Amino acid sequence: EKAAAQSLAAQLHQKSRHYLHHLKSYMMAASSMASFIWGFMRSTTGTACCLGALASLGWAAVVRLGLRRQPLDDKDDAAAVRRPEHRSGTPPRRSATTTICVTFASIIAFVATLAFIILFWAHDHDGACPSSADGDPWAELDDQKDLQQSVPLAAASTAMHEQESNSTFTPSELLAQARLAMKFRSRTDTVQRALKACAWHPFDAEANLTESPLLTAELHSQLVCFRELVEFNLLEQEEAPLILGRSRQILKAVQMQEDLGSEKTVASGVEWARISHSIFQQRCKGVTNQLHELRQAKASQPNEEHVLSTFRNLASLEHTYPRERFVRMASSLSTELHTAKSSSQPPDVPPAAGACLVNAVREARLVAANLPTRSRFSQRPSRCVSGFLERIEAFALQQAERSQDGESIFNLGLYWSELAVAGRGSSSKHWVSDAKGWHVPEQIARAEKFLLNGEHATTGSARGERGALRALRLYQHAKFLALEHHDAAAEWRFQAAAELASANRRGKLAAHCLARLSYFVHLRGRHRDALSFATAALAHSSDPFANYLQATLRRSLDELRTSEDIEMAERQIRDAAGHLPSQGLEQQRAAAEQELVVWRAAAEGGFDKCFALVDVARVLLCFLCKSVMH
Repeated sequence: EKAAAQSLAAQLHQKSRHYLHHLKSYMMAASSMASFIWGFMRSTTGTACCLGALASLGWAAVVRLGLRRQPLDDKDDAAAVRRPEHRSGTPPRRSATTTICVTFASIIAFVATLAFIILFWAHDHDGACPSSADGDPWAELDDQKDLQQSVPLAAASTAMHEQESNSTFTPSELLAQARLAMKFRSRTDTVQRALKACAWHPFDAEANLTESPLLTAELHSQLVCFRELVEFNLLEQEEAPLILGRSRQILKAVQMQEDLGSEKTVASGVEWARISHSIFQQRCKGVTNQLHELRQAKASQPNEEHVLSTFRNLASLEHTYPRERFVRMASSLSTELHTAKSSSQPPDVPPAAGACLVNAVREARLVAANLPTRSRFSQRPSRCVSGFLERIEAFALQQAERSQDGESIFNLGLYWSELAVAGRGSSSKHWVSDAKGWHVPEQIARAEKFLLNGEHATTGSARGERGALRALRLYQHAKFLALEHHDAAAEWRFQAAAELASANRRGKLAAHCLARLSYFVHLRGRHRDALSFATAALAHSSDPFANYLQATLRRSLDELRTSEDIEMAERQIRDAAGHLPSQGLEQQRAAAEQELVVWRAAAEGGFDKCFALVDVARVLLCFLCKSVMH
């Protein structure tokens, strides 16, 4: 009977969630439709349609009620006189005054309806932006709040309606069962059931927690079960805020029984820190993926409610950002556990969470840049997105600058780099000296500083990846400065990017950087330097642009002196077709290829082939050369 009741409760819970999901979908569709209609009515097109409908309504009322134009001449008057009278029993035509009154009444009713929509209905759809804390369970779990302010036990108990209650075993025994199941590679649901039974073991925060000497160890086992549930991704999304609130209650219970500086309290605090960190990382990665999918969406006009919901989720990350707890727990870990006689090495401290938050803000910036500054019918999306992004952006930058890990510092450098290259912010207003003494925008200098420090703070294989990424950002900075005509600052960045890419085994990137540098100095009239840079680019990797530049520069500098040199130049120019960075360069390449073909035909053929050169000077030069050679 107990199993049947639990099964029925689970089915009812599942059906209720299914119906609520459909109801929410219908409500969102109705809200989107109402917002669209109101925005359309406010637009120029909507205003024209409303005025046209009003005119049509007036004309239909006039025709319906029988109001006709007055006679304009004597013939119309005579026709009106000869018109037969109404038959007996037929009601007379309404007067013009009555018709005009009815028409104006219809117009007033129409205008009143529009005013009602403007004042009451549309206010809800184009009014104030929703708050990131409205209806958000994470807002109640802000790290700045007291530990007592957590999810109520009644709400937490509802999460266990689908779980089989097992009070026979203690949390430590249930944890041992779960680890034994993991050791023998049992089914995932078996491990999940044991860990949930351990984590949600009956617990009363208001009971006397000092009666049993084993209670602290059992509470610590519950925290371990919570942490393994989170780290092994065995949780539903809606259970995360309940787990965070429950773990805070358990930590409070441990602190009530043990001293704050004891080993058990510090160990429990570390477990809680790992739980909160893992939950934040999962939420942050989920929001980042949502933003990435939103940016990759093919639709030209993204759904307004979906955009606002995604940015609202981003802003709500501030409520659970683990800022103070990691400083506190890491300090306690280093001072207490490391000096404890029973522990030879301190447990692993989770990394700072600022890297993921900055990465999410970077994605959000890219999404916001692709959104229209004004929606088709409403200004609400861009206004609300800007508000959400400004708040979380300031918070993320503040937290990342305090961080000391390489990932957070490097992501902060990527953020400032993308911001500077995109031309947003104050990049063109404040100028500072860079590493070589040249003046550049402040955001570029700041980005390069954070990128360098982040790369140096990275260890292992990730350092090579970040070195290559730093080379790519230096190349982007060089292109930006070259377009702004800051030649010296751009030139050394092209060379530094190539050296850094080559040092991290990115030969194609190094060749691409040097090829762009060759073209850059070629436009400045330094043809010898351009040829040396193009040759250096080909030493790293085969690059079509570098091949084309080398062939054309050698030709213009009179370095094609043998048949082999000419054949090599022809091959380089021919192979570069379709690989040059602009249409203008493609046209120049085609012209150079055609000219070499014509000259080769003139050189190998008779005097008649010289006429294919068209230009008189070239034809005479061809005749002269053939006369001398023959």
